[in-house]
Amino acid sequence: CTPCHSSYLSDVGEPNERQEAQVGSNFDTYAHYMDWDSKIYDRAAGDNTQMPPAGGPSAEERAMLAEWIACSSPL
Repeated sequence: CTPCHSSYLSDVGEPNERQEAQVGSNFDTYAHYMDWDSKIYDRAAGDNTQMPPAGGPSAEERAMLAEWIACSSPL
């Protein structure tokens, strides 16, 4: 997720380094991620394929993300 969701990326210019990811949606650390866990689950885990918009994770990787969120994070 950090290729677009990192506090180290600039949101200036067109196109910007964040690829239009919402400013403040940074997953550099577990603490940063915790603010977004339910949205990540809704948009990128399991059968949810909204993120990343250009595709990327396989169905198996998305299933692992869903399981990790369910086990490691309160939703």
